Amino acid sequence: MKKRLFAIGFSLLLIAAILVPSMTVFAASAGWPALSTSNYMKVYTISTGNSTPAYGSKSTSNQIGTIYAADELYVYSISGSWVYLSYPTSSGRNNAYVPLSTITAATETSFTSTVARATVTTYRRASTANSFGSISSGDTVLKIKVSGSYVQVLYPISGGYKLGWVTQANYDSYIAATAVQGIQGTYYAPIQTGATFSSNTENGFRHDIAVANGTPIYAIANGTLSFQQAYTTISGTKYLTSYGNNIRFTSTDGSTTAIYAHLASFVGVSLTIPASQTKQQSGSDGALTLGSRTVSKGDIIGYVGKTGNATGYHLHFELRINGTRVNPPSYVGLT
Repeated sequence: MKKRLFAIGFSLLLIAAILVPSMTVFAASAGWPALSTSNYMKVYTISTGNSTPAYGSKSTSNQIGTIYAADELYVYSISGSWVYLSYPTSSGRNNAYVPLSTITAATETSFTSTVARATVTTYRRASTANSFGSISSGDTVLKIKVSGSYVQVLYPISGGYKLGWVTQANYDSYIAATAVQGIQGTYYAPIQTGATFSSNTENGFRHDIAVANGTPIYAIANGTLSFQQAYTTISGTKYLTSYGNNIRFTSTDGSTTAIYAHLASFVGVSLTIPASQTKQQSGSDGALTLGSRTVSKGDIIGYVGKTGNATGYHLHFELRINGTRVNPPSYVGLT
């Protein structure tokens, strides 16, 4: 039976993915797919123990059974922090609820999606102890969570999906957006449209890239992101000011940091202050930290806007190496 395609909306995201001259498909983003009893997701618990509680309702005070490490689970729906699923018993399968954290450590609701370029072996958990099948070339894959040297991924199978694990090496080589073929210098370019930095400078450093509203923004290297909103309180209401919606990046080895500012939105993180609630004003009273996550070079992390102290749509981008601010055009392949 032919593998089931992801939801139409998810497919349209892929069609809209950015292409470079080499026809490389870059990452888009999508949330959990629609699930049901006829279109479910197979998965194993993160825990290798044999005492995971199963509940009769969305309450940890109503345990009705126990899930074992060897039990293959069928997920029928994901709602907030709860999962409705079935698990095997000696007399068949029982339906129950478990916390989402039973099957994933991910807290995001939007994930990077790419198309696999080769067959990749998957595993039940973040180890190579038990295989779980394989991703086929051409499959649409969601990157759910990174744990050590493994990546949790969602991929299609006949009749639904599997939530499994692949090695980071295989993800980078065969599933991740092929960043090495994109625009880059020492680092991957934060904007891949071929736009250039403005000649305007700040303390001698060029930092602005004027591009259209909603243009995807990319991670310049492997590392960690902190999603923030700079704000000023005016008459009791928080408005985005200064850098507005911004992302603070730190490379995996800690040698490189970057600031992406004035974004319209983030990938995988919801806004507390709406992007429309903004003031063109320098300085701020403080910053809300909305979350953090790890990324791979070339992942889409947000979209261009004009929040905070911005007069037009653009990306404000600052780059520091070993604590010293440098001119980005010399390092990211854009002039």
